[in-house]
Amino acid sequence: MPMLPVTTTEEAVRLLLDGGAGVMPTDTVYGLVARAQDKRAVKRFYALKHREHKPGTVIAASVEQLAELGVDKQHLKRVQHLWPNPLSVETPLGEELAYLHQETGRQALRVVADVKLREILEQTGPLVTSSANQPGEPGAVNLSEAQDYFEDKVDFYVDGGNLSGRAPSTIIRLVADEIEVIRQGAVEIDEHGTHYILPSRQDCPFCRSNGRLKGEIVATSEGAYMIDSSSNSGNYLIIPETHVEALTELPDTWWVDLKALLAQVPGLAQDYNLSINIGKLAGQTVKHLHFWVIPRAAGEAASGKGFVGLIDEVNQV
Repeated sequence: MPMLPVTTTEEAVRLLLDGGAGVMPTDTVYGLVARAQDKRAVKRFYALKHREHKPGTVIAASVEQLAELGVDKQHLKRVQHLWPNPLSVETPLGEELAYLHQETGRQALRVVADVKLREILEQTGPLVTSSANQPGEPGAVNLSEAQDYFEDKVDFYVDGGNLSGRAPSTIIRLVADEIEVIRQGAVEIDEHGTHYILPSRQDCPFCRSNGRLKGEIVATSEGAYMIDSSSNSGNYLIIPETHVEALTELPDTWWVDLKALLAQVPGLAQDYNLSINIGKLAGQTVKHLHFWVIPRAAGEAASGKGFVGLIDEVNQV
């Protein structure tokens, strides 16, 4: 069987920008990918998948990338609060993108949360993708299976290891003012199709959907919640709903959530510390990102360590 050498992500980016198509790990499973803005590459993509009138999914690093591609901003406005997530939204597309949606008038779109994939997308622009398989066959969970499907017909392969533990993206469709679930996947949509449950880590003490949340929830917003610190009374933690471990993974709406929850801190005056610890050497003990809110008052003992105290403590380790 003819076989292509496995390439680096840097080489894959170059080949994609040159109009190539290849296989790489996405934020969910292994996918066949091509640049969504390149008509010739998209045509070849569908030929490799043997698909007609069954469009792939367009993945992007941001809502702005999708708007630049030509997706109606009004449609994006209705769903942008759901991203970034392994959640694809089937949205109407215009005739000018018929080469992309295969004249169906609709296409699934997704803004990804995976940091490494976002870095690639920021260089290539949106990619059209579909699971690395052929019609009627199971999706490839490792590179060897993908190579069995496409051999040397693609331009590159990027190895992402065994992805058998990953779920495909959830797919929903907007119907009037309601949500219709097309496929349940990595993000669980409830039975009414109106609320979604974000993925959590089973051992994380700051993921409330796994039943392990440490602390009492004081307030919630669209994409975050606030708990009373169990270790330092009078201090509060503001935590993203989604399990993220890097600032670049936070959704664009995060600062709106932070502002909304700060306004609900019980008895918060004008003096307080707002801090975040990144990494073990900076004092971070739970990888799920979280902000500390530490009220300050004249004439009272400092509540909690505060930023300076944390630095002194870390430096003594």
